[in-house]
Amino acid sequence: MTPSALDYGSVNIGTKTQAKTVVINNTGGAPLVITAVNTSRNEYALATGTNACTTTTNATVAVTVPVGGTCNLYVTLTAAGAGSRAGTLSIVSNSGTNTVSLSGTGAQVPVASPSLASLDFGINKLNMNPASQTVTITNSGAANSTLTLGATSIINSSASPSPFTVSNNTCTGTLSQGASCSITVAFASTALGSYSADLQLLSDTGGTTGTPLVIPLVSTVATPVASLTSLVTSFGPAAIGSSSSTAATLTNDGAVALTISNVAFTAVSGDSTAFSQTNNCGASLLPAASCTITVSYKPTAYLAASDVVNLVVTDDDGGVTTTQSIRFTGATIAPSPLASLTGALAFGNTVTVGSSALKVATLTNSGTAPLAISAIGVTNTLGTNYSVNSNTCLVAPATSGTLAAGASCTITVKFAPTKTKTVSAGTLTVTDNTGNVVGSKQTLAITGTSK
Repeated sequence: MTPSALDYGSVNIGTKTQAKTVVINNTGGAPLVITAVNTSRNEYALATGTNACTTTTNATVAVTVPVGGTCNLYVTLTAAGAGSRAGTLSIVSNSGTNTVSLSGTGAQVPVASPSLASLDFGINKLNMNPASQTVTITNSGAANSTLTLGATSIINSSASPSPFTVSNNTCTGTLSQGASCSITVAFASTALGSYSADLQLLSDTGGTTGTPLVIPLVSTVATPVASLTSLVTSFGPAAIGSSSSTAATLTNDGAVALTISNVAFTAVSGDSTAFSQTNNCGASLLPAASCTITVSYKPTAYLAASDVVNLVVTDDDGGVTTTQSIRFTGATIAPSPLASLTGALAFGNTVTVGSSALKVATLTNSGTAPLAISAIGVTNTLGTNYSVNSNTCLVAPATSGTLAAGASCTITVKFAPTKTKTVSAGTLTVTDNTGNVVGSKQTLAITGTSK
């Protein structure tokens, strides 16, 4: 049997201890039969456990341990009074009676019990210290015990001086059973990193003077890490009045929240009012989170140079007020005239020699800029019977002019045959700058036969 003695030390009166183990090993050549397990004091009792021989004390049992086998006795002490609780554990078997000495001392032992096993101040932003934390110490010992408190200190700090400090402490003097005191710890650091230390309170917990109660302290100081990106940073060329958009993304890759104080454009060149933005970023962005800034471009007037702005986000990236920016550019399509010449200039064979007929063609500018007209004329390719009779495009005596965007004018063509039964052909031509190409020509065929 091992061991030959069990010592429970100083124990709280009325409180059951944790079990201690006695191992019974059958080293003989025949089965070992245990018929009784007795204790000289009822304060000692058997408990359950792995491979227990029995949990019955002071009674007849029949437990067989095979050759080479073992079983265990689990013994607890519940002190009924103060002072020595010496006793004997007897194991009666077919090999005789074997004993184990039992000892312990009943006492009114105090126990220092903390309300928290550790104080975790979490991940904190640089220069923004977290709230202090408080741990409560209670004497959870015997009914009439008194806990004597000693020094409180911060030990084992990972930095010097320690960023952890005791800001308030009521744990001095003594605590009667059930009474409590509190210790408040503050954390403050101006440097990035992970920090640890221990809060130590000395007392006579467990009945031994100067016993340390140690509570771990941890905290981390970090900064937000901002990034601003956009796949598209250039708009256009865009038509005046049209609108297009793209998305920029603000991401916080840091371990603490990013504080956002402003999202705005700064003008670089051109018309900055052509740009606008909306966003869902709010006042802060959590770690590993992103928000979207929608940038829109809507030009209202043509400028030969590009419109350029910077999208600027003001935040506390890296723990200080700073900015992230992306440059956006926009270009407009230059205003351009677009001419079309329409109408039916087929006179048929109804006009006789000595008379004439008129037909009207229409010139339309469907572009975005005035159409510069430099000439209007008729070319006779067969005969000499066609001419421009009048037009509303040019005001006489002018031979050139402009047609506003979206406007139209008319050109009247005259057919005056000089020979009977003669086929005539020609072309009405308007020379202008359609598509901003000077010298562009719009044409319309003219046909007719004299009667």
